[in-house]
Amino acid sequence: MLKIVDKSGSRGITKITDLSRMREAYDYALAATDADHMVVERFVDGREVGIDALVQNGRLLLMLPHENMSITPVTPASPSVTSARWRSPLRLHEKHAA
Repeated sequence: MLKIVDKSGSRGITKITDLSRMREAYDYALAATDADHMVVERFVDGREVGIDALVQNGRLLLMLPHENMSITPVTPASPSVTSARWRSPLRLHEKHAA
């Protein structure tokens, strides 16, 4: 995975399945970031969850947990460049529900 460090919404993130596409992933990330560095990490398969929050004047007003549903190609011509989709509210497995 190649990720930018300064944006949200899966912008600038690429799951690299073929090292020959690394330059394409780097160019995609570079176009999306204002930072001078990126993160490279191993892809871990499994359930991905996240939390979006609305904070005003240092006070938490809203917290929205969500589940990332899929990672899909941004364009058919660039299947290694991906975008995530998510679902909310987060659906907990029965054994994890309160």
